[in-house]
Amino acid sequence: MKSHNSQISTCGKQPNSHLEKSLGTGSVKIPELDALRGLGSIAILAWHLWPSKFFYGWSRVDLFFVLSGYLITSSILRYGWSRGFFLTFWARRALRIWPTYYLLLGALCAITVSKGDSVPIEGLLTHIAFIQYATYYWSESVPEFLPGASQTWSLAIEEQYYIVWPLIVVLAGRSLLVPIALCLIANSVAFRSAGLNPVVTLARCDGLALGAILASLGTDCEQTYRSRRVNLALAVSGIVSVLWLFCFTGTQTGRAIEAHQRGSMHVLIVNIVFFSLIGLIVLNTGHRILWPLRLQPLAYLGKISYGIFLYHLLIFETVTNYVGARTLSSDFSVVILSVLVAALSWELCEKRILAFKRLLPYCSE
Repeated sequence: MKSHNSQISTCGKQPNSHLEKSLGTGSVKIPELDALRGLGSIAILAWHLWPSKFFYGWSRVDLFFVLSGYLITSSILRYGWSRGFFLTFWARRALRIWPTYYLLLGALCAITVSKGDSVPIEGLLTHIAFIQYATYYWSESVPEFLPGASQTWSLAIEEQYYIVWPLIVVLAGRSLLVPIALCLIANSVAFRSAGLNPVVTLARCDGLALGAILASLGTDCEQTYRSRRVNLALAVSGIVSVLWLFCFTGTQTGRAIEAHQRGSMHVLIVNIVFFSLIGLIVLNTGHRILWPLRLQPLAYLGKISYGIFLYHLLIFETVTNYVGARTLSSDFSVVILSVLVAALSWELCEKRILAFKRLLPYCSE
């Protein structure tokens, strides 16, 4: 999934507590979140390669949703009422997401045409507009497209979120943020329970909403939270959620995968696990127990995580077609190639394009 800057700016004064700084109001870099993002992208890759062994890999998409909800809402709460915020915000998001995404679509189309096959036009148009799975709202099927782009359903959800959420937060105001987020969570569970496919936005808002709630905890620079109590609450919610998941699925792979496809409460509980995890990391950034998440290789993996997420299915399909029958060595070559291609994409394309963000204000999202 695409990355966000983990730098959160101040509310106009020096932060006066570790909790306040960590929750998003202090000018604090949270390097552990970069590592978490990188590990999440590798988990998604591993799930696509070995779903029977990494059957909870699908849930890492929800990790990205909670991260996005937290980082993006922090940015909106800091800058949302400034002149020109919306155009600046959308421009910065476009610079981060569109070039690499459309490069993937172009590569898929070029490879398909080179094989003498035709590109499904309707599917291509819906992918260009980030509405590739919108037909699930009224039917049981979606326009056919190329398999190397099937993972982009989550990216479509986030793009739709980027368009709507800043408007909602600014128009409704800070005081209504948590009630609105709670309504989104309830609606997502209700829509999934009613049978709506969980790859569309209205059925998968709970992670984004939980991230927004986490961001709301640090919007007031005069707050005096007791971090021990917040740490305890997050730890308890995470442990209870993990126990619930274990009791629900045990070690049965099929049930865990089915929960992703049709689950209602199950997906919410997964999001609560990540809400607790991210909250604890944010609260305790810099703590010695989190030192593995500050290792430079993991931080770099976080930087290239968007490329890993986007390219890995195309690389998987290409390697499989080349070698024929899959082997353990071919699968590991997919992992290595995905990381290498993502690194090249970052160094040669993404990083250079992101340099244009310096021309725009509001650098926290």
